[in-house]
Amino acid sequence: AVNDPFDADHIRALIEATRAAYGARDAWLSEPGDGDGGAARLLSRDYAAELAAKIAAGGARHEAPTMTEHTDTVYISVVDRDRNAVSLINSIFSSYGSGLMAPRSGVLFHNRGQSFSLQPGHPNEAGPRKRPMHTIIPGMVAENGRVTLSFGVMGGHYQAMGHAHLLTRLFDQKLDVQEAIDLPRLFPLPGTAIVEAEAGLRDRLGAELQQRGFDLHPPRWAIGGAQAILVCRKKFAEYVIGHMPADRGEPLTIEESPVFATREEAEWELFRRRWREHTGEIINQPFRD
Repeated sequence: AVNDPFDADHIRALIEATRAAYGARDAWLSEPGDGDGGAARLLSRDYAAELAAKIAAGGARHEAPTMTEHTDTVYISVVDRDRNAVSLINSIFSSYGSGLMAPRSGVLFHNRGQSFSLQPGHPNEAGPRKRPMHTIIPGMVAENGRVTLSFGVMGGHYQAMGHAHLLTRLFDQKLDVQEAIDLPRLFPLPGTAIVEAEAGLRDRLGAELQQRGFDLHPPRWAIGGAQAILVCRKKFAEYVIGHMPADRGEPLTIEESPVFATREEAEWELFRRRWREHTGEIINQPFRD
């Protein structure tokens, strides 16, 4: 693995691996159980070697087909003091989803059915009792059966590439969580020769990548975002939190409330807190049954 995240050969391989993977995904991914063999092909070592050979051949390629753009994703990662972890991602796809709302709950219905294929016989062909291809990917990393990283990358199309790129920075390039998230990002737009790259990459590698056949452009909007919690396995849990300040998200540490034996004890504690908030006075008397 290349240790320098700005190595031009590494970036070229990253771009071409993304194009190859997205092309394979759109050609073969389908609802599990459809019997088309798509999952088996995608997990095949022979198929992976076939795709890797194309990447190793060098040059810029743009074989991934044009597809419906994926947007509007929200990600939350939570780890408690007992190291229970939740990696949650949610999306209604387009703004306001399908535009339909459940009248009683106010829940908006998503419009991810837009990601079905209308090509007859395609593994992702629209049909009954099927889910469309999607980019909702909450992430976790486990070592020896225990979660060591709860993470997620947002950004529509970018999400799958973003997950792979973040893990490469953490485990191959040995960056810490915040460094891995802060590095500039890029994304090859499917079906085009265009590679959107943030300023830090264009400034350092723009000319070299252009010489290799890549058509670099500034991104139309921010290329994704990420949140991650690294769980350090010591006697007591120790957490390292990484996030994107510009992602309209904040890392929060929540003080857990004590467990009370009775409802009356809980109500007494609530009264003590509210009294302190309103008067500034502290009631030291504990609850007595």
